[in-house]
Amino acid sequence: MASWIEDAQREDLRARMDASLSAIGFHCQRTHVEGRVKAEEIEQRAFSAADVSSSTTSGARPTIEVMRLYVKKAAELMREAIEQGAEDIGAGQEGEDMDTDEFDVGKTSKDREFYTQQRAEQVLAPLLAKGAAYSKVRLSTKSFGIDAAKVASRAFVNLAKTLKEVDLSDTIAGRPEVEALKAMEIFSEGLTAAELTAVDLSDNAFGEKGVRACRKLLEEQKSLTSIAFLNNGISEQAARAIHELLACPEKLTRFHLDKNMTGDDGTVHIAAIVSKAKGMKDFKMAGSRFFSEGAIMLA
Repeated sequence: MASWIEDAQREDLRARMDASLSAIGFHCQRTHVEGRVKAEEIEQRAFSAADVSSSTTSGARPTIEVMRLYVKKAAELMREAIEQGAEDIGAGQEGEDMDTDEFDVGKTSKDREFYTQQRAEQVLAPLLAKGAAYSKVRLSTKSFGIDAAKVASRAFVNLAKTLKEVDLSDTIAGRPEVEALKAMEIFSEGLTAAELTAVDLSDNAFGEKGVRACRKLLEEQKSLTSIAFLNNGISEQAARAIHELLACPEKLTRFHLDKNMTGDDGTVHIAAIVSKAKGMKDFKMAGSRFFSEGAIMLA
C-alpha cells in the first residue's frame, strides 16, 4: 500500500465517481457495470500518476502535494470521460478509430499517462492480438515504466513481420533514471525482432546513458533510413555513442538532432555519420550549441 493514501480513501473516490458516471450512464443507456469499471480505471490512472510523483531525487514529496495531484488528475479524467459520454473502456473499442496500418496511443486519451502494466495491456491490446499487422506504432507522450515497457516489447515481437516505423519520443522522460533507462533497454530488445526503417527517440532526456540503453536497437537495425534524437541531451559523448553503435549509417536519408548540446566537439562524430550517408536528404541539427568550426565539419 502507498504510504500517502489509505485503501479506504481510494475506494471512497471510486464509489463517488461510480455514482456520478452511473447517473450519467442512465441517460445514455449504459449499465452500472460500465460506470464502475470506468471509475476504477480513472482512479487507477490518477493513483499511478500521483504515486510516480511521490518520490523525487531529493526524497519523498509532501503527502498533501501528492494527494492534490491525485485528486486533480482524477478530476481531469472524470471530465474527459463525461465529455466522451462515459464511453466503454474495452481495449477493442479504444482502437476503433485507429487506422488499420497505424497505431497511435495518443488517440486513446489526451492526457500524459504514466502507464502501469494493466493499463499498457489494455491500451496495447490491438497490438498484442493474434494476427495484428500494424506497420507504424506511436507510443509518444505516454510514460512507460519497466512493467509497461515489457508489455510494449511483447507487442513489438508480435508485430515483427510488419512493423517498420516506431515513435518512442517522450516515453520515459519524468521517470527515475534507472527505471527510464531499463524501460528503453526493454523497448530496444523487443524491437530487434522487427526490421525497422524509421525510429524517433526524441524528447527522452537521453544523454550518453540513454543512447547506450538503445544499444540493441542501434546495433541490430540494419535497414534504418530515418532516425531522430531531437531535444535529447545529446552531448559529445552521446554523439560518439551514436556513431559507435549505429549499424548502417550509409543508409540514412533522414537524421534529426535539433535542440541538443552536441557542441563543436560532438559534431566530429555526427559529421562522420553524415559523410557515410551519401543519400541524405533531410539533415537537421539546429540549436545544438556548435559554432563555425562545427558547421565547417558538417558542411
